[in-house]
Amino acid sequence: MFYSDGVTESLNLSDELFGATRLFETLRDSARQPLGKALSEVVSQVAAWRGAAPIHDDLSLLALEYAPRQPLVEPTLARRASEGQRPLSLAEAF
Repeated sequence: MFYSDGVTESLNLSDELFGATRLFETLRDSARQPLGKALSEVVSQVAAWRGAAPIHDDLSLLALEYAPRQPLVEPTLARRASEGQRPLSLAEAF
């Protein structure tokens, strides 16, 4: 996850920072949730921390999720080799 300093530097009415520790705790606590729900939880926690305090900076979050899928080239190469055919080039495979 990538985040702007506006997330960790969000201030509450007592001028206390949300901080990296709270951010990491929130992420840890929502680690088994779908990515969108985990991001929503971070936004909710920052908003709850801030309360009625004004926003002084942008709050930006970017998260990437790796979703493995079946390889396309390897099975084709293995099948062609087992059939005695020449392997496809990468360009031919796609």
